[in-house]
Amino acid sequence: MSLPDPIPEQLQARIKVLSRSPAIEVSVAADMTLEGRFEPEWLLIGTDKIYVYGQEGNDFVLRREWLLEKIAKPRLESLIGGGALLVTVNEETVELIRFSNTVQRKMGRVAKYLADGAKYREAVTQGKPAPEPPRLDPDPGERKRCPQCNLLLPEGTTVCPACLHKGKVILRVAGYLKPYWRPVVWVWVLMICGLIVNLVP
Repeated sequence: MSLPDPIPEQLQARIKVLSRSPAIEVSVAADMTLEGRFEPEWLLIGTDKIYVYGQEGNDFVLRREWLLEKIAKPRLESLIGGGALLVTVNEETVELIRFSNTVQRKMGRVAKYLADGAKYREAVTQGKPAPEPPRLDPDPGERKRCPQCNLLLPEGTTVCPACLHKGKVILRVAGYLKPYWRPVVWVWVLMICGLIVNLVP
């Protein structure tokens, strides 16, 4: 899954309702709240602010926001079964968002993006030769997910084992065995006989 994650239509509508029209540069979906509940939260990084939206039913609520220029020292902290994205704001450590191990790789890239952004703004402010603006390219090493159930797909395939229709697979295998139906029947008869013999004692 490359960044940014597509912003849901309901969240886009909520941003407009709140009269906020920031140019969102990065949008990333997390799967935990700060209290440790498994609920979706969205981290949106704009040109001047960072927003965290939580989902309540079909609606989204603004939970936290910070000025981007105040953000410093972004880093990940490992927790049991997941982690947290921490930053320093006014010499105080602040927890931006929590997540499970499923999205840890993605959050690591977000932390690097924030760190590169802080270096870029510092160079511009001090009049130094500024490096290139931070950017998030697609991660070629990240495995793809099933669009239906969001589970990681096995490497080298685009078929999700959880969403695979088992009945269709059996029918397809039966089609391959059709020319050999006599040997297949004998195999099944011998297997049943062997089972009965094993049960005799």
